[in-house]
Amino acid sequence: MNGILTTGAAGLRTAMNDLQDSAARVARWGGDRALPGATDLNREAVLQIEARQRFDVNAHVVRAADAMLGTLIDTFA
Repeated sequence: MNGILTTGAAGLRTAMNDLQDSAARVARWGGDRALPGATDLNREAVLQIEARQRFDVNAHVVRAADAMLGTLIDTFA
C-alpha cells in the first residue's frame, strides 16, 4: 500500500516540476524568440496539458490508495 502512495506522490511531484519548467520557458519566451531553437509555444502548450493530465491521474492513484487504506483500517478496527 505504501508503495502505491509513494508512486502516486512521486508522479505528482514529477508532473508539477514538468509544468513549472514549461511555465518558466514560456515566461522567458519574449526574450529568446530570435534565437535558434527558441521556445515553441505550441509544444509548451502540449507539454502543459500532458503534465496536467499526469497530475490528475496520479491524484486519482493517491485517492484510490487512501480509500483502500481506509477500508483496510476499518476492516481491522
